[in-house]
Amino acid sequence: AYLTVASSIPNTVFLVINAMVCHRISLHLRMHGSLLIMTILFIITTVLVKINTDCWQQNFFILTMLNVVFMNGASAIMSGGLYGISGRFPAQYISAVVSGQALGGIFASVCEIVSLSLGVDATLSALVYFIIGVAVLILSIIAYIALTRTVFFKYHVLSVDEAEENYPKPSISLKGIMKKIWPYAFAEGFVFVATLSVYPGVTVLVDSEYKGNGKPWNDVYFVPVVCYFIFSTGDYVGRIIAGYFLWPKNKPYVVAGLCLLRVAFVPVLMMCNAHPRHYLPIIIQEDYVYILIITIFALTNGYIANIALICAPKCVENHEKETASSIMAAFLGIGLTIGSSLSLIMVNL
Repeated sequence: AYLTVASSIPNTVFLVINAMVCHRISLHLRMHGSLLIMTILFIITTVLVKINTDCWQQNFFILTMLNVVFMNGASAIMSGGLYGISGRFPAQYISAVVSGQALGGIFASVCEIVSLSLGVDATLSALVYFIIGVAVLILSIIAYIALTRTVFFKYHVLSVDEAEENYPKPSISLKGIMKKIWPYAFAEGFVFVATLSVYPGVTVLVDSEYKGNGKPWNDVYFVPVVCYFIFSTGDYVGRIIAGYFLWPKNKPYVVAGLCLLRVAFVPVLMMCNAHPRHYLPIIIQEDYVYILIITIFALTNGYIANIALICAPKCVENHEKETASSIMAAFLGIGLTIGSSLSLIMVNL
């Protein structure tokens, strides 16, 4: 519970702040600063993995929570800035950014499966995970610096900024932008409310119908493969498909309606073979049915989330695109926070 609060609240707060002030603070300052802060915090966490903290447990807990707070705040600023940049690019590049996030989920789930298969102890696994995290962050800083020097980036981002410097800078109204994109913003937030209300809080509790028969697939690998790997893969594929088909295009209310229909997955997943149970009965026991449900659940999550992110910047003027994309990122964060909060209720039903 402490970890959920320490991660979700700063993430949402800083995403909202970023949306409100992104047009006033330098993009490079936000991106470089947030990535540097995250790298430093990851290095500190990596060092702490091998330090015996038994004699200062309370202080270690406080340090960890502060680390989580600042890391999620920096991550939110970086994510908001990244969405803002992608909002100025053509649609396929927005899809690439969003799909890359889903690809991170696949990588993490594969690492967990490999760790289980090798029988690596928790301390060594944590050390390896954090070292990989530090390496990825350093590569991200290098990649961003390289990106800013490309002709493509200068054309889509810097040319707009330079044009605004030569002419009176148009005013940016958050209220005006919200009037244009609110159905997409609602869809972006609500799709994650529905998803996070049961994933992974409820889905991680779903066992194989054959659990206990002594086979590794049923007892060890079922949850990490189905709950994490299959979901992450489905989410990734859904985002890729959205980037190619772009349907429904220019129909914001249809997108909002589709995300409302996904609520049907919530009771269905809660009636799968999850343990422990408190009130609801088990109706779906078969593994193949559950795998099919989680696959469709993941595909629709990635598809609708990406469609909303791609279409929203198209509803506004060029000088408003970065702010519009940052607002979408803020609603994504709000959806994650509300969904993860609801999951605390769902697991007890």
